[in-house]
Amino acid sequence: MRLSAICKELDLPKGRVEQWGHRGLLVFDNETKPGAARECTKADAARIAMLGYLSNSGVSVEAASKQIAQAMKHLFLFTGEKSFLVISSSRAGEIIPPTPRGGPGTKKGEGIQIVTDPHFIANAVRERDLASHLGNPEFDYSLIFDLTEIEARIDEFWLES
Repeated sequence: MRLSAICKELDLPKGRVEQWGHRGLLVFDNETKPGAARECTKADAARIAMLGYLSNSGVSVEAASKQIAQAMKHLFLFTGEKSFLVISSSRAGEIIPPTPRGGPGTKKGEGIQIVTDPHFIANAVRERDLASHLGNPEFDYSLIFDLTEIEARIDEFWLES
């Protein structure tokens, strides 16, 4: 399916999607031939949809670009199970003070707590594992995207084309 058709179905400006590609946030499965319209795979459409949802939810896609791009490359669904993409942020950091040579070391949690730039972690998570994943005390917040629902939305217009 052509990129322009996918953008129309997902209500995303084609220029924005192309910029995501130029910035390395979106990696397409197929190379574009000069003078030809970009043909996308269904996996490309899913990645475009995810980046659109992230952008619309207020996440700075550029700030989380490395982790998000990595997650998008390896986006997958669990067969027969509801799947979620969970993007969590942690701003907590810790400064561990030096210890005298041979003295007892400082353990994690005993250092000086600081706030750092957001660090994003993206994971595909099964529905049955979602609660325990979100219970990680190191996360300040998490965004949850239903991959099964996104796949169904893509299927709707993909089958019509």
